[in-house]
Amino acid sequence: MNIPGNNDITVIQISTTGGHITVVNISNDCTHSRMLAKLKQFMRQEQHHILVDDRDMILWGGDFNNTTPYGTTTRMRGYSRRKR
Repeated sequence: MNIPGNNDITVIQISTTGGHITVVNISNDCTHSRMLAKLKQFMRQEQHHILVDDRDMILWGGDFNNTTPYGTTTRMRGYSRRKR
């Protein structure tokens, strides 16, 4: 599934005999909320494809707060790390 103009969100959909599984991966760099606006728009426009009936599921994943369990911030641009 394509979200035009956005490289921070990846969406794939797997169709099975038991329904659809939509996997949404979010990369949030914590400097703006444009990604959230794009995601909201996408979910509204595509909801009839994502949740067709009550057998369908959505799996959310990603780096929601941009930190690792060890307290290090990781930025995708060059993988720079900063200790907290």
